[in-house]
Amino acid sequence: MGKKRNTGLILAIISILVVLGFLSWFLITIFESEKPQIQLAPIPNFLAEKQEITLIITDMKRGLRNVKVSVKQGDRNITILNKMFPFEGLFNREGTHRFETKFSIDPSTLNLAQGRVDLHVHVWDYSRRSGGDGNLSTSEHKMIVDTIPPAIRAVSRLHYVNRGGSGLVVYQTTSDSVKSGLFINDYFFPGFPAAEESQEGMHVCYFGIPFDIKRNPEIYLWAEDKAGNRSKAKFYCRIRKKRFRTDKIKITDRFLKQILPYFSFYLKETAGEDIVRFLKINRDLRGENAEAFYNLRTKTSPTRLWDGVWLRLKNAANMAGFGDKRTYYYKG
Repeated sequence: MGKKRNTGLILAIISILVVLGFLSWFLITIFESEKPQIQLAPIPNFLAEKQEITLIITDMKRGLRNVKVSVKQGDRNITILNKMFPFEGLFNREGTHRFETKFSIDPSTLNLAQGRVDLHVHVWDYSRRSGGDGNLSTSEHKMIVDTIPPAIRAVSRLHYVNRGGSGLVVYQTTSDSVKSGLFINDYFFPGFPAAEESQEGMHVCYFGIPFDIKRNPEIYLWAEDKAGNRSKAKFYCRIRKKRFRTDKIKITDRFLKQILPYFSFYLKETAGEDIVRFLKINRDLRGENAEAFYNLRTKTSPTRLWDGVWLRLKNAANMAGFGDKRTYYYKG
């Protein structure tokens, strides 16, 4: 009898423990406290135009219940996105645990005023916490609506520049401008403050006219503010025609033998006749050098690094001029 009682007591205790264990697991599962995760990209600091934002939300336990995206400005609260996710399967195992979408904020369409606007994202899951409302995750981001472009105007009046020459323009921008300069077609030349003590937005820009530029190029001043708004301004700039020297040069095998060793660093993987290797130098290497010189403009110093007039070295011979056009002849 004693053994049966002990066995029954043990079974009863085990049953109670199993029930308590299941009940604990059930309560922990449905009342889990892990909040949904929110990812936003990009997160802009300024709104100058329509901005598309990617939203990714995840909840790997009870699953997603609801997501709401809104913007608030003053007393206005504008809903951008409000989506419910259905409860599917046992413990919502077949429900939505990851959701990705894109939404847009357009200051013009939403009639947002200039100034601060707040972006709010709220996400709930299917946990039974908070009276059944679930765990709540929020993400807030402050932005500035700025759709007004900076102003820019030329101060210097007349600009006459030779084809292949250089010029200088003085212009003025408003204080909200963070980058400015001059465009000649697709070529950009940055401008810089005229002086350290300048408080009126006065800038200067040195620019060059390509020697091979086509007729009627598009030349204009350009400015951008920190919100990404951009302005253009035309100004008077006349490009004068200029003829460049042409030259005909005969190439001999002896000449090639003399010069090619100087370019051995560039011709290590180039086999073939000397004339083929010469053409590679004259075409490819010259092109790379020209691009390197042009890219130097992106590292321009904001202050002038010279004084006075540029002079030729004493007793230096003029072997070639800028923009010279050469025609090479080989065995012909």
